[in-house]
Amino acid sequence: MLSIQQEGYSYDIRYAPVILVFAYLGPTAGLITGGLGLFARLLTSGNWGPAIIGWSIIMIGFSIIHLYISHLTPVKKTVTFFGSYILIYVINVPIIFNVLRDKPFFHLQYLLFVMLGVIIGGLLIESYQKLYRLNTKLTDTFKIVETTQQELKHTLEEINGGIFKFKKSEDSYIHTFAEGKFFHQGEKQSQDSIGRKPIQELLPYSFLQSALPYYENAWNGKEVQFEIEW
Repeated sequence: MLSIQQEGYSYDIRYAPVILVFAYLGPTAGLITGGLGLFARLLTSGNWGPAIIGWSIIMIGFSIIHLYISHLTPVKKTVTFFGSYILIYVINVPIIFNVLRDKPFFHLQYLLFVMLGVIIGGLLIESYQKLYRLNTKLTDTFKIVETTQQELKHTLEEINGGIFKFKKSEDSYIHTFAEGKFFHQGEKQSQDSIGRKPIQELLPYSFLQSALPYYENAWNGKEVQFEIEW
């Protein structure tokens, strides 16, 4: 699947992943990938001599080139390695080894095939890396939000009194949010009752008589802040 057969020669497009591995992971990973590619190439066809010599020249060339372009981005490294591969291929295959020298279109077709593999592989790697970075940023953001929420909740719980939101249901009011020491005094003010029970079932009658006018004013759109002894 990763080679083209022509007149007894096998043209390997496994160099596409080798180029990408050299660019993104460095010489060590590139040499390992290249070695595996060479092993697969030798198993599938003959003409071992040109394949081994060509592989050796490319591996040595890529390793030397990496010393000078290690500061570049992976994309620029990929372009540099592919350009180097074209140069090495043209010098070695049709010129030195005289392989299908009279069929330049075949060599062009093969190089375009390798280039297509490099482009598709590079796009996949870049897309994955961008998704990974985005996921990392989102994870960090969620952790910050979660920490902030916990700190805010702790702060609200320590308030002497209470902060709450409510909605009107028929002739009564139901707390939809409540925090502060006032709402943690006893089981009736537990968080389990928030959003379920009307305030008549949660708060004592004496407190309700004083507090209900404030609830009415707040529900009617007025800003309300009050203190009641209980």
